[in-house]
Amino acid sequence: MSTTSLLVSCGSIAAAGVMAYWRQLGAPRLRPMTAEQFAAQAPPELRTAVFVIEDRAQTNLMFGALGLGANDDGFPRVDAYYYVDHGLSVDVQMLGGQSINDWTNEATLDAMSHYLGVEQVTARSPEPGFIRLEVRVFDTLAASAALPSSVPNDVDLRAVPVGITETGEIATIPILGTHGLCVGATGSGKGSVAYSILAALGPLIRDGLVDVYCIDPKGGIEFGPAKDLFVKFAYQTAEDILVVLKEAIAVMRQRQAKLLAAGLRKHTPTKDEPLILILLDEAAALASYADREVRTAFEELNGLLLTQARATAVSMFAFVQDPSKENMPQRQLYPVRIGLRLTEPTQVAMVFGAGARERGAHCDKISDTTPGVGYIEQDGSTALTRVRFYWVDDNDIAAMVRAYAPRHEIVIPADDFDDFDPSTFDPDDLGDEGPVAA
Repeated sequence: MSTTSLLVSCGSIAAAGVMAYWRQLGAPRLRPMTAEQFAAQAPPELRTAVFVIEDRAQTNLMFGALGLGANDDGFPRVDAYYYVDHGLSVDVQMLGGQSINDWTNEATLDAMSHYLGVEQVTARSPEPGFIRLEVRVFDTLAASAALPSSVPNDVDLRAVPVGITETGEIATIPILGTHGLCVGATGSGKGSVAYSILAALGPLIRDGLVDVYCIDPKGGIEFGPAKDLFVKFAYQTAEDILVVLKEAIAVMRQRQAKLLAAGLRKHTPTKDEPLILILLDEAAALASYADREVRTAFEELNGLLLTQARATAVSMFAFVQDPSKENMPQRQLYPVRIGLRLTEPTQVAMVFGAGARERGAHCDKISDTTPGVGYIEQDGSTALTRVRFYWVDDNDIAAMVRAYAPRHEIVIPADDFDDFDPSTFDPDDLGDEGPVAA
């Protein structure tokens, strides 16, 4: 169902689209319509909802049944409703003394969805005194989002295209001058987020305006297929990973000195001094699961980058499954936050802060059949955008590498085999003798 421009204000029709429809029927002027007539013209999935919302008496009955109004205290007033891709958006003026918590209570919203005969109702407050009910019968993000066949050469580093929103617009996130944290359970689509970023930055990677330092503690399995896109790729040992972070800090220090000498506050990426993007997969492997010495070193290095590197065009995007403080002790230092499917309701607040569910983030309700669906929030705004990141398959990754592999030296740590003597090789000795852990 495509988005329409139907703005309906209880008892009247305000949109030119509906007025044109009436003219097509031959009506000389706009005539009053009953709630039954409005409902008859609605999509079948929305007819009950439209009938209840359009008829003030029916709306009051619903609000009374849900404990949101009463004859003695009065009832909230439906100010307007309009059709959107996912169903209906309904603006309601709350009663004096009500808060957003009265409307975002999960039991209340569940009861409302049953009353209206729809799959789901969510709520958020667009402005003080008003609540916006999203009546959902169509999931506009149910289908995967295909990676665009072409990428512009002049990508805006402050608005990098990574997917689509539930309203059909291009979803973007900033890379330059910020850091990002992506949280999601296994299979939620964290790889889609990372590879969507790489796909969008491809032309800039090729031209040397973006250098990617990739850290993959899972032995390079996740990002190995794209290794030729990276200037540095650490995946073997914690020491290798810490070295890459130290090198990024060294670049940061050099640029800080240049900015200070020039009297500037921000570094502008060039081919000589490009944007450095650090992709850190499974950050918990260093922040929580490593030994104490590695954890301490990582927290120090990571903290320096998160608090000082943005102005020097050194950005970090980290990916983790569990957003708890034990796993991500510095999670509050990431201005851009992405929440994919999560396993527990409490994790939503860990990603987006207090009141996240009241603002519409329901990461724990995302279906496991829709990897790549999630919410984006940026510092300076409490707005949450529901999106689906592009689906990037192995063929897409191979095409990215062919088209965008950087034209300069790649540094990938490797084992040293200089002293290997083939004559001493014993095929029966695989190095697995000795005690075996249970």
